[in-house]
Amino acid sequence: MELADNLSHDFGKYLIYSLLFFGVLGWIENYYLVRLDGRIKRGFKVWSKPIPEHLSKYLYSLHQNVVEYRKVGFSRVLSAFIRVENNEAIIQFRKPHWTSGLAYIGYIDLNAVNPQLEYRGSIFGYIPILIVSVLAILAASPAVFVILFFGIMLYINFSIETKAIDGFIREKLSKWQSHNFSSSSYENDKRKK
Repeated sequence: MELADNLSHDFGKYLIYSLLFFGVLGWIENYYLVRLDGRIKRGFKVWSKPIPEHLSKYLYSLHQNVVEYRKVGFSRVLSAFIRVENNEAIIQFRKPHWTSGLAYIGYIDLNAVNPQLEYRGSIFGYIPILIVSVLAILAASPAVFVILFFGIMLYINFSIETKAIDGFIREKLSKWQSHNFSSSSYENDKRKK
């Protein structure tokens, strides 16, 4: 009996250490995931969807990064950006009042035949959730409820994060289109005169 107690105590200790370890790795990976600098292609692909041709044209037309800050207290905090480099684009936008341990970014390879907007996330952010889910299932709790709970929470987070990225893209794209439309109509008016 003493051996079983020691094993379960050691297992619990290693479990807590592993949750802390992967939690810290997830936090670090999230930090690098949502930064402006660094590699363009980062994180792992969670989901993707095709992009319209005018979005590709908009991204090709960018000659500098689109960067937005928001004021938090007395400092400015990076809240959104679009960065295009070597025919790859990364798009990041976080809602001001929504922060979670699982951030997402948008990635587009403009060299692809059919460019896709890939929603990419942090792999280490999912590992603690997976460990807790497996343990809850093994602890004879109703597995369906555990899977449903984490599944619903992950879906809500994914939905909020990706809709924010899509909204940011739509906003920048509509400004670009209205600017191009007004510029081209101005040029046409000048030619007619």
